[in-house]
Amino acid sequence: MMNSCNTCYWKTCFNINNLTYVCFCEESEHAGDYIELNFYCEHWKARYSLSCGIFWVVSDMSDKSRAFNNYELLCFSVPCTPDGDVLDNKYDFNSKSGKSFNHEKTWKDLQKTNRLARQHSYRYFPRGRVVIKNGKANIYLNPKIENQMIIDEVISKFGLIENKCIPVKIHADGSEHYRCYLDDSTII
Repeated sequence: MMNSCNTCYWKTCFNINNLTYVCFCEESEHAGDYIELNFYCEHWKARYSLSCGIFWVVSDMSDKSRAFNNYELLCFSVPCTPDGDVLDNKYDFNSKSGKSFNHEKTWKDLQKTNRLARQHSYRYFPRGRVVIKNGKANIYLNPKIENQMIIDEVISKFGLIENKCIPVKIHADGSEHYRCYLDDSTII
């Protein structure tokens, strides 16, 4: 096990048997060290406990004034590095890029097994996305769910709270992309 290190630059290295990381900091005491995913220092664990992905805030939308008194955060997340590199390739990504999840396609898959998903379109409940890139986290979401309680839960579920070295920016600009039933009652 390694000591805590705040200055090392760790890079993902895949080998045949497991996922490992190697330190590329020439002047570090860890230079050239390889570590397996299950054996790492607390700093490394905090730095790489991040996830990216998509989410919905599912609640009883019949009473708009109380829609978020009792809700469930439905997340589809994937562990990643601060650069956004996915740590495990076992996921069936369905986005155009093939590197993340698409809300519409993920909801269609959910409809096969979930009664609630069969009753509504993917646009019905407020939704969002967590994107990790270049050492920054961006949370894109519908403005109706831009409240501290929900944002704190998203930050926690996607491992951003343990990671003090990555800044988090919230984007709730009301774009058409994240519109839901609360914005337009014709969305079912």
